[in-house]
Amino acid sequence: MAILSAGLNHPQGGQMQYEFYSGGTSYMVNVFIQSGTLYVPVNKTAVILMMGGGGSGGGSYGDQDTGKGGGGAGGCCFHTSYSLSSSTANYQIHVGQGGRGRKISYNSPESQRQNCGPGEDTYAFGVIARGGGQGGGGDNNNRSTRGGCGGGGGARNNNSGWNNGSSSEQGSYSGWTVYGTSGGNAGGNGNYSGGGGGGIGGNGGGAGGGANSSNSTGGNGGAGRDFSSYFGTRVGHNGWFGGGGGGGTYRHGTNTTYNAPPNNGGNGGGGYGNSQRESQQGNPSAFNANYIDAMDGTGGGGGGPSEHSWGVGNYEWRITGHSTGSGGSGIVIVRTPI
Repeated sequence: MAILSAGLNHPQGGQMQYEFYSGGTSYMVNVFIQSGTLYVPVNKTAVILMMGGGGSGGGSYGDQDTGKGGGGAGGCCFHTSYSLSSSTANYQIHVGQGGRGRKISYNSPESQRQNCGPGEDTYAFGVIARGGGQGGGGDNNNRSTRGGCGGGGGARNNNSGWNNGSSSEQGSYSGWTVYGTSGGNAGGNGNYSGGGGGGIGGNGGGAGGGANSSNSTGGNGGAGRDFSSYFGTRVGHNGWFGGGGGGGTYRHGTNTTYNAPPNNGGNGGGGYGNSQRESQQGNPSAFNANYIDAMDGTGGGGGGPSEHSWGVGNYEWRITGHSTGSGGSGIVIVRTPI
């Protein structure tokens, strides 16, 4: 649906417009979940939220006995009194997409192999909300990356620092409040679970439990932030944005599974880390890959994978690696008084 910008009947680019009432004042809220143009016919003072696209979880390599890192949320740029000028009239807005999760493993015999990766930047009004960092893999195949929020570390890497989460590279801008945090660490260079991706409200959590543990846990995704007092609950995840993805869980010698939650169990749109029992030995249904993709329009990070030696959705024996959660797309929200 076309956006009606600055409270006037002038469709320009975005996807949604609604009225929000707070503190005795009515506001027009314009929402961009894809790139477009904001039209400003008269000078306005705006509240603006910008989220970069979230990063995907780390890449999986089949029967690997490790958990991988959760994706970092996109960075956040927030301004409570931005002056929109009619002399500019048309503000170009670019909304970053989330990093695409890998649904088929690096070492799958299938021909359809898609890369996982970081989120895209969102930019407008002269500032950039950086895309979230990608979660790390195992066995030195790929490490976590920096971003608006850093990706969580994957386990069993002997390259220096590759089991650790990455830091934020969100830039700062005069007049803007920016948010960006670090991903959590995996258990170490062994058969451990992965770390959670950073969220705009807090760092990603570190993995729990020892090597080859039956009760190991992937790290929680970092917390999101609540902007519902400015925009209501019709946007984001009930008004929350920027939750990090949970780390993937590896458990040895048990059929119990665990999905590391995003955002410390709260809102924010991050994906859950998935869980897999070692090699599906004796029980091909002992895996859990629910809700690993982040929510679009939140900038949340995707969930990290675990090992997986059966294809999700069928039980043909093949070493595929578990699916990786995709990051959520970013968003730009502009609120002006009516």
